[in-house]
Amino acid sequence: MRGLRASPGFVLMLTGIAVLSGVRLMLLTLAASAVHELGHIGAIRLMGAGVEGMCLAAGGAQIAIDRDLGYWRDAAVALAGPAAGGALAAVCWVLAGALTGEGREIAGTLGTLSGLYSLFNLLPMGPMDGGRALGDILAALLGPGWAYAIGTALDIICAAALATGGVYIFIASRGNATALVCAGLMIKACCKTAGFGVKSHNR
Repeated sequence: MRGLRASPGFVLMLTGIAVLSGVRLMLLTLAASAVHELGHIGAIRLMGAGVEGMCLAAGGAQIAIDRDLGYWRDAAVALAGPAAGGALAAVCWVLAGALTGEGREIAGTLGTLSGLYSLFNLLPMGPMDGGRALGDILAALLGPGWAYAIGTALDIICAAALATGGVYIFIASRGNATALVCAGLMIKACCKTAGFGVKSHNR
């Protein structure tokens, strides 16, 4: 993976947001995602590694780097994205309190999007930043075998919880499939996860 490329799913997601919720929300979603990924990239640079390429997908970006970081540094890189998003959310919420009118609405929306995106990425599932960081820490402390076993159990628990929540919202809202689709995508991501540990070529 060299350079920057966008998957068809990423383009479809942005198009769907623009059609259903407007171009402004699409641009704010892009801004929140960009800050999140810049957090990862900044941490990678601080660790002395280089970025070889990035693929933008509907479920998040994949960043290819040029070396193995090791468990602890890889965990730090994983958590840097949610940390950057959380910082953006805090700044936006402060601005929203100081601004009025349209500026307040934009700042508040961006802060909410960034905060929710950061929290979602902290889920202790293999495909998410939280799962990756937890897996790195467990592998460093207990060994890869225990990390894989615990990570697999957490993947199943979290996927089941997301699927249950998605079905509940689908029924309660009488047809809102958004949460159900998200849960399905997460379950698919879990099934494709090979396990925890350092995979520096596929963040």
